[in-house]
Amino acid sequence: MKKILLLITFFSPFAIYAYNGDIQNFIIEENSICLNAPEVASKSYISTKSTVSKNAHWSAEINLSFSPTSSNYLKWFIMADSTNVNASTNGYYIMFGTAKRTISFHCIKNGKSSILFEDIDKLLDTPYNNIKFDIKLSGSDYWELNYTLNDTLSNTIEIYDNQVKFSSFIGWHCVYTKTRSKAFCFQNIKVEGEETSIPRLPKKGELVINEVLFNPKDDGVDFLEILNISDTILDLSSCKIGNKKQFYPLPTFLLNPDSCVAITKDSLVLCEQFSCVSPSNILQVEKMLPLLNDSGYVRLLADTILLDTLFYKSDMHHVLIEDVEGLSLERSLDGSFHSASTILRATPGSKNSIVIKAESDTEFIPDFEEEISQQDSICHFFIESSVTSVYDSEYPQNINLRYRLHKSARITAKIYTLSGYSVYTLVESELLHGEGKFHWDGRDENSSLLPVGMYVIVVEIYDENGEFYVKKLPVALTP
Repeated sequence: MKKILLLITFFSPFAIYAYNGDIQNFIIEENSICLNAPEVASKSYISTKSTVSKNAHWSAEINLSFSPTSSNYLKWFIMADSTNVNASTNGYYIMFGTAKRTISFHCIKNGKSSILFEDIDKLLDTPYNNIKFDIKLSGSDYWELNYTLNDTLSNTIEIYDNQVKFSSFIGWHCVYTKTRSKAFCFQNIKVEGEETSIPRLPKKGELVINEVLFNPKDDGVDFLEILNISDTILDLSSCKIGNKKQFYPLPTFLLNPDSCVAITKDSLVLCEQFSCVSPSNILQVEKMLPLLNDSGYVRLLADTILLDTLFYKSDMHHVLIEDVEGLSLERSLDGSFHSASTILRATPGSKNSIVIKAESDTEFIPDFEEEISQQDSICHFFIESSVTSVYDSEYPQNINLRYRLHKSARITAKIYTLSGYSVYTLVESELLHGEGKFHWDGRDENSSLLPVGMYVIVVEIYDENGEFYVKKLPVALTP
């Protein structure tokens, strides 16, 4: 990574980094950029090159001699992929204004804008607003926003977001009526940090087919998911999906490293049926390869380069699953495909349910682990905290049952009293694979707190070979 320090404060129109946009509508001085447009309702932008997008720091002083509204507002793009920053399809910006007269922080991913933070309404409901802004990005996902309004009100916001990992420009987009055409000014602008790679077209071995839903429910829709296994941002505009006879090209879409995108003809229906954790990673297309319900063949290409293939068929689903309608096949770490969790049934645009990556810098050490004998090759169950208090906040308020399943198995886990009475069901007859956990807060099926004392979690494991195992894990509720 290359460290960059960009002091726009000392730029002139003849600086190394030239300005772009409606520069005739701005006055550029030694330590400020101010709007000086004709007195007509319009919009103007100005931008300059900035590739900073990691371990970064942006700061500026914004002066607006009006109360910003939906007719007069400012967008400060700290990361953008277009010279005309407001036309960017990927980036981050701070917005001063709209009908709520407030400050908000936005992300644009593949043309879709989402609000990451929005302050209280009418925050900027004063005739003059001086905002000193300081933004820090640690790594590529931890944001810290600090700003002071009129030297009185201060706010600090922490946000985790890594949807966009590159930048080409920084800039300002002003929208104004004729009476506000000279009312925007930006001072003491400073940008420093590291640059990341610019998106490029994929090469062989960098994109794989990651998930497929070929037999949706009657009111559902097919989807095919692609995973970027490279260490750079990939542009999918050269990609196409097909079989041996027909191919369907993909539109421009920037896919981050270790991220996936689900391709479908109806994103609304898909996200109504499944939990789309990352809606920006759902790509709706007009035409896509028909996915037959029983079996099919899929090829993923970049121009003429064959990236990946998948031959799927319905009997690839787990033998214990009776209802496979609306259940996807997911790629595991070894490249083979298996049924998705029967709880989620599909994970479009997000990490597969059967793939859980271990944390590289921590190791889970259970408080209690029962001795494991014949089921050792199939599963491990751990109690993360075997004692909890339902009244004292000094102790964890949940008992967590964690599992590691090396093979798919149907699991039932219930809470029993020592006398053998069932009081709560954690999971019942669900097909699970990989790692995960269940929570118990000391309540029964009616959400009533249970008495202090000892309880037993009984886990029943039924594997694909028809073998049946039982594990018993003691836990305690304390005052």
